[in-house]
Amino acid sequence: MNKRLITFLALALTLLPIAVFWLYWAHLAVNVPKWDDHALKFYLLESERETTIWGKLYQLFKQHNEHRIVLDRVATWLDFNLFGKLNYRHLMVLGNACLLGVVAIFGVVIHSAHQGSAAGPKSPTDASDRPNPKSLLYLPPIAFLLFNLSSWENAFWGMAALQNFGVVLWVVWAIYSLAFNRSLAGALMLAFLATLTSGNGLIIWPIGTVLLALQRRSKPLLVWLASAVVVVGLYFVGYKKPAGNPPDRGGVVDLLKGWLAFNGASGEVFALGNPFTACLVLGAILTIALLTAGVWLLRNQIQLLRRTDPMSNQIQLFLLGCLAFGLGTAAIVAWSRVGFGMETLITSRYKIYSLLLLCVAYVFAVTHTSGRVRQLVGVLGLTGSAGLASLSYLTYSDEVIWWRRWMLTNQYNWTFQTDRPVSTIDPTTARWIDNAPAYYDPCLPAIYQPSPLSEPAELDSVYEANGQFFVRLKAAIRPSVRYPDNGMTVLLQSDKRTYIYGTLPDPAPNALVALRRGLYPTEQQVASFPANEPEPGTYRLSLLIYSSDGRSCLIRSTKHTLVVKPRPKNELEKNW
Repeated sequence: MNKRLITFLALALTLLPIAVFWLYWAHLAVNVPKWDDHALKFYLLESERETTIWGKLYQLFKQHNEHRIVLDRVATWLDFNLFGKLNYRHLMVLGNACLLGVVAIFGVVIHSAHQGSAAGPKSPTDASDRPNPKSLLYLPPIAFLLFNLSSWENAFWGMAALQNFGVVLWVVWAIYSLAFNRSLAGALMLAFLATLTSGNGLIIWPIGTVLLALQRRSKPLLVWLASAVVVVGLYFVGYKKPAGNPPDRGGVVDLLKGWLAFNGASGEVFALGNPFTACLVLGAILTIALLTAGVWLLRNQIQLLRRTDPMSNQIQLFLLGCLAFGLGTAAIVAWSRVGFGMETLITSRYKIYSLLLLCVAYVFAVTHTSGRVRQLVGVLGLTGSAGLASLSYLTYSDEVIWWRRWMLTNQYNWTFQTDRPVSTIDPTTARWIDNAPAYYDPCLPAIYQPSPLSEPAELDSVYEANGQFFVRLKAAIRPSVRYPDNGMTVLLQSDKRTYIYGTLPDPAPNALVALRRGLYPTEQQVASFPANEPEPGTYRLSLLIYSSDGRSCLIRSTKHTLVVKPRPKNELEKNW
């Protein structure tokens, strides 16, 4: 096959999942803060209040949960000062872009394996080191694995995108720099960035120590160890264990199950039954395979170390480091989060590490086979990764639509807190951020009119269960990926104020049903919200029916009222 055609085909296949992901993201992401995002607003406020350089540095480096989120804070400060307002979509862009760097690093490693030596490039004039376009054919599976909806929560959450994707880039890049004997100063800078991006970035220091020891690089090892002592020591100056973490870590069996499920969390897209079981099975298979590969890689490196004139296999060192990062992070998260419940360990925000382990397994297979076997690995890798990416859009699109609706209705509820459509956001907050454009903006006059003019709507049921209110109804208008804001919104209206809560149809239980009958196969819709969220009082229930294709707003009253009694807020303790 012509080299130009090979290059074009490989690049097209690599760019396809990336382009689909970015178009999907651009269509659905909203500039609304979620949970920890609010801490970035407070950072801007507290940093401005500080009058000394030490005070400003303290605000930059101070603890957030278990982490020192310096990268998020620097990006926040730059975004505000460059654009005049903090925009959380900009943080999402930066975070998601970090995955491009991870794809590029894996691409360089795969390319080095096609130069005729697993030890990497020999010299600029070596014929085996000339660009080999066929190596690009093995890159698309990496792009399909990293750019899909499996990690949707991070992708659409400003602070989380930059923290959780950023730390992966810095650690993988640092491992590459150490394994391929690049600049030690560069590796140290990357390790420093990883440490100041997320708590699990600390794991790069023991990984780097082992990699340098396996290469017999004595002086760099001493510099690395000295740097580790300083950086890790400073990290824990004034450190306090977050009060909100659960004290119960479970037994050994729970920790093992949590670790395996975390490693296989990407398998949720294949689930036809219990999602946790699917993740547990994939995690067990993947973990056993990777541990076996890891032992073999370590044994090879130790054998090379014993030679009189030792040489290291750079690709194997890289894979060994990435394995340690992925499996080590899984162990840390299982240890600290299993008390929140097993299902927490397979949530979207953690799936990037399961996807990373799949990338490592694929690269191991590609770089340790040749000929027809390697080609078979490439075909299977492309088929499996493309299948996973495709299923992720079927499995998680309803989650992303729910996320968008939840964020926008939250924005409404903290913006309009009186009986008039007038913003009550304080001037300080309004200075930091602007509200995102929302589907209900043109509907505000209708929402606040004295009484709906259309005929009343029927609700199936209104009830409370497990600390949540539920409103169930049937409706033909439903959201879609193209029109995510279509559908129904429940209005809770009193003489003092109005709350809104989006209704969504019951989604397809798995990707197979979504493929056969659509993302929302029934007309049953439900709105749910915490029973302690609305202020105590008696609320009239109405419906806002919105159709974005026709840009129409319709308010319909119901015969129902909801009485909200005083209840404790039960807010989680936090250090920010």
